[in-house]
Amino acid sequence: MKTYSRKDLKWKGYDLMLEDRKLSAIYEKDDNPFMFQVEFLDGVLSEDYYNKTRAKEHAMRIALKELNKTDEETGL
Repeated sequence: MKTYSRKDLKWKGYDLMLEDRKLSAIYEKDDNPFMFQVEFLDGVLSEDYYNKTRAKEHAMRIALKELNKTDEETGL
């Protein structure tokens, strides 16, 4: 099983990518362009808002946690 690191993930605009696969994204709040929501891997948006740097950090942390789950954690 491969273990993924930050080096494997790349930002393409506001989309977090693993090679050609979109894992997550961040979205600007409509009425405040300095605040962002994080889209989780299942497509649900976070209820919290973050500045751009923290939003990207949060999205990356969540994606790596999901990608690096062990078989025990996934139930396989």
